[in-house]
Amino acid sequence: MTIANKMTSYGERVEQVTVVEKVLRSMPARFNYVVCSIEESNDVTALTIDELQSSLIVHEQRMK
Repeated sequence: MTIANKMTSYGERVEQVTVVEKVLRSMPARFNYVVCSIEESNDVTALTIDELQSSLIVHEQRMK
C-alpha cells in the first residue's frame, strides 16, 4: 500500500483493482489456498483494498 500511495502522490493513477491483483499475486505460496478462496468467493475486479485486507485478516485469525 505504501508504494501505491507514493505513486498516487506523484500523480500516477493506480487503480484499486491493480493493487488488489498485485497483492494477491505477491502472497507466498503457503497462502495459495487463501488467495484461491478470496478469488472464488469475490469478484476481484470489484474488490476494494479494505475488503481484501479484511478477508486476509479473517483468514489469518482462522489459521491461529
